[in-house]
Amino acid sequence: MLANQASWKFVETEKPNFELFTIHPSLVYGHNLVQQSAKEIEGSTNGFLFGNITNGVFMDAALTSVYVGDVADVHIKVLDESVKKGTSYFLSGKPYTWKDIVELIERDYPGTPHKLDKDSKPVLKKTDTSKVEKELGFEFVEPEKMLKEVLDQQLGFFK
Repeated sequence: MLANQASWKFVETEKPNFELFTIHPSLVYGHNLVQQSAKEIEGSTNGFLFGNITNGVFMDAALTSVYVGDVADVHIKVLDESVKKGTSYFLSGKPYTWKDIVELIERDYPGTPHKLDKDSKPVLKKTDTSKVEKELGFEFVEPEKMLKEVLDQQLGFFK
């Protein structure tokens, strides 16, 4: 938050010859292009997700996150001349639950150990991303895509 405020203050006071856009993603998940080993997941958002799958989750909440490819796509879209200059966008994909992840694992990754409760009953709350959807005509990918990328990559290290 402080970095965001400092960025806008800089533009206001220094009046640089470039435009500022800010993009504020929720937790970002997806295939990590630089990860070379299972250990390298530690301290990352993918590590948070995969760690909760393998170790269990202590709260039954809806998950708010965004696919790494969606974040990249929005970065490209704001470069279009038709986009209003000096805009901030909040990015968060379609909400999903730990129960959704259990169903995905049991359907597409049978036998994969996890410690998630498939009987959870979370309440889904969609975050307001109408600004990016309306102004950029943006549609977020289905959560399954990013979940599969994380699972495929991490499980691949154990084969």
